[in-house]
Amino acid sequence: MKYAITGITGMRNRGVEALVVTTIEQIRLRDSQAEFTVLTGDPAYDAHRCRIASVRFMEDSLFSRRGRGIMGLLKHLLRRRGEAWHRLVKALRESDIVIASGGDMFSSDYGPESLRRSLAPLRLAMELGRRVVFLGHSIGPFKTSEDLASWGAVAARSKLITLREGLSFDYVQASSASKGVRVVKAADAAFLLEPAKSGDDAFAAFSLDPQRPVAACAVSQGISRYSALDAADHRQTWQRCIEHLTIQAGVQVLLIPHVQERHPGNDDSILATELLREISPAAKRHTRLAAGDFSAAEYKAMIGRCDLVLAERMHAAIAGLSSGVSTVVVGYSVKARGILTDILGPQMAEDGLFLPVESFADASVVTRSIERTLANRQVIAEKLGRERSRVEAAARSNFDLLHELG
Repeated sequence: MKYAITGITGMRNRGVEALVVTTIEQIRLRDSQAEFTVLTGDPAYDAHRCRIASVRFMEDSLFSRRGRGIMGLLKHLLRRRGEAWHRLVKALRESDIVIASGGDMFSSDYGPESLRRSLAPLRLAMELGRRVVFLGHSIGPFKTSEDLASWGAVAARSKLITLREGLSFDYVQASSASKGVRVVKAADAAFLLEPAKSGDDAFAAFSLDPQRPVAACAVSQGISRYSALDAADHRQTWQRCIEHLTIQAGVQVLLIPHVQERHPGNDDSILATELLREISPAAKRHTRLAAGDFSAAEYKAMIGRCDLVLAERMHAAIAGLSSGVSTVVVGYSVKARGILTDILGPQMAEDGLFLPVESFADASVVTRSIERTLANRQVIAEKLGRERSRVEAAARSNFDLLHELG
């Protein structure tokens, strides 16, 4: 079987990498001869990052470029239509199944242009008679009827929709687009990502004190773009949290820049470095920055060695949850609340494990949540351990269902 994977912005986002790697690995477990074309916004880097046989990376040049606007896109199409269009059409036409990946691409959170870009290759695949599946997503809620109609027109013609959490499952089930389409609640594929041994080695190189607990802090440079949170307030809260962890709570901090995109507005290493500059000297002594070209699996290994995770990046949070580490998630969309609720139950919000992004403007709210989580981390870790096999089975079900399509 030949598969095309869409919705890939690039593996400089380690969450995207986790989705691509686990998707390829899981399909290969069921079909050892499977071939893949990954349509991505960063093919050269992704090919460097993901060196797997029979996987090719092709620039999704017609649909994934950011910031072009309508006129820029039209000029790009006119200039490269012959080469790029025929290459894309050929890749989709040769695929038996086209997989829509990306986690939360199908929502209104990133604006109508992003939604249009994500749907465009799927529409083309359908015009070419290819089967399309939505695999392991959070979907909606859409903020406008136009966004819902755009997604629904494609979803209604798809062969399978799997959702990674219950809130999205209920939302899709209630939509008219789900009629006649198989809709299944599963789990995020990244729960199946294996941590890399080299990540353990990197963690050891940070020379952290083994007698003191460690908190992994996965900061998001881009979160203010997708929420009402002021960027300066956001940075100040993180500064106060790190100082609280290191000075008051006696916890070491490992800053995890899980997304390192070329655009400075979405490069977490920029915010992490700024925080390292701005925190007090006392906090600096117990803070490390996990900078470098580490893979998703290496970052998961580092996170798994920690005692607490405070994450604004969903897949950094999943790395913590799937490793049995008490994890506080700062969320601006349905995905964070939905995934935590499925694993730990609705009580988790009251217990402080889910923080709406708006609350992050108040450092006292965040520090109280940190204190509660530290105090209860053994209980939370035991709960995560009990739920692990169930969640992993749900993640594997994405690929069992996909395999049934044959």
